[in-house]
Amino acid sequence: MSEQGGITSNGSKTVGPREVVVHGNAEGFTQEIVVGPHQITADEPKDMGGDDEGPTPYDLLLAALGSCTSITVTMYAYSGLHCYWTTPTIHTCFSSERSSSASTSVLTVLRFNFTANRCEALYGRLAEEDRDTLQGAFG
Repeated sequence: MSEQGGITSNGSKTVGPREVVVHGNAEGFTQEIVVGPHQITADEPKDMGGDDEGPTPYDLLLAALGSCTSITVTMYAYSGLHCYWTTPTIHTCFSSERSSSASTSVLTVLRFNFTANRCEALYGRLAEEDRDTLQGAFG
């Protein structure tokens, strides 16, 4: 997969997906992730058998959700129809709960339950109507 780009019918630029490569080995849970020019390490905490060399995959998933939410609200605030003179600070946080269970059949099947909880806040001087509009962009 490589980065692909183009122009839409309304003149907007499009950017295709970047290649994501994950390297690991059977000696531990530490994973090296390469996304375009960026490198990230993922791991499990020591109490889960990892070396705690980086965030867990669940942490990375929550970071992706949080940054997507924050970027979406920022884009909405800066769009041509909603250009605010006072730029708010956008704070999004996620927490999760997870559990797993294994079946007792010949092939072990892991079932994961994952629940994400989101909170968000806008900081800055905004008119109440503008705050309500941006709050609605959180979805």
